[in-house]
Amino acid sequence: MSKPDFIDLFKQILDIDNRLRLLKRKEKLRNRLKILGIGFLIYRNVHKEIEKLLSRKQALLEKVTPSTSGHMGSLRTEVESIGTSDVYLSKKDESNLLSRISESKEGIEYLSLASVLEKSQAVGVLAELDGMEHFVENYNVELEKSRLRQKLLSLKSEILQSEEEYNSFCCGQFLGKFI
Repeated sequence: MSKPDFIDLFKQILDIDNRLRLLKRKEKLRNRLKILGIGFLIYRNVHKEIEKLLSRKQALLEKVTPSTSGHMGSLRTEVESIGTSDVYLSKKDESNLLSRISESKEGIEYLSLASVLEKSQAVGVLAELDGMEHFVENYNVELEKSRLRQKLLSLKSEILQSEEEYNSFCCGQFLGKFI
């Protein structure tokens, strides 16, 4: 069995947070209904469910921190491999990678707010993810610029050679008339 991915763990944590919000609403409703004397009838196990979800969330938070570095490493490797290739990114690949980067940023921001990651560490990771995002968004354009630049450089030498041939031909004919 493989280790859970950072994004999967993050999505599980968000799911638990959503369920906790719902259970806390139920808990408030139960407390209000207790005042009326009928709160004992509904949501009896709400406290146990909340405690169980909180312990599950804590266990996931402990797993997500180590998986962050592995996840960032795989993103770095993928972006670096794109940078060393000379192939355009398909729209689908670009979209998938940008989506993963966006989810990663969301996860890192959440972990920072939840005080699981130190603020300074989160800021550094977020800056790196912003850089990756910018690189991927502009990769195809920069690759096209690079290819056009190379083509222009090759054309420049051809143009200079043609100019030299033209000048020698014209100057040769021009000098021939006066001799």
